[in-house]
Amino acid sequence: LLLLVLLHAGFLVGMADAQQWQTLTIVGLNGNCSCNNASTILTCSGLGLTTLPSNLSHCSSLTTINLNYNSLTALPPGLLGGLKQLTYLYVISFLQLARLT
Repeated sequence: LLLLVLLHAGFLVGMADAQQWQTLTIVGLNGNCSCNNASTILTCSGLGLTTLPSNLSHCSSLTTINLNYNSLTALPPGLLGGLKQLTYLYVISFLQLARLT
């Protein structure tokens, strides 16, 4: 298995109350990358990824995703539609990519 997705809970403490958040960690052959619901940039360049988790849209504030230099063949169905803030998707050397949906 080349990809492991870990979800762990944490807490952000605000002025008046606590807001629960979760971090999504994507583990590849050459390292890992992670995001949470407040992250705006996800950098997963050169990690040897062959797939992405279908729940990546959990990181709903992402504006930029860097997937350069991986071995992905497709993106999870609905990924681009689930990330409403996404402005930049970097996929240089995505030689095996069959489709973007």
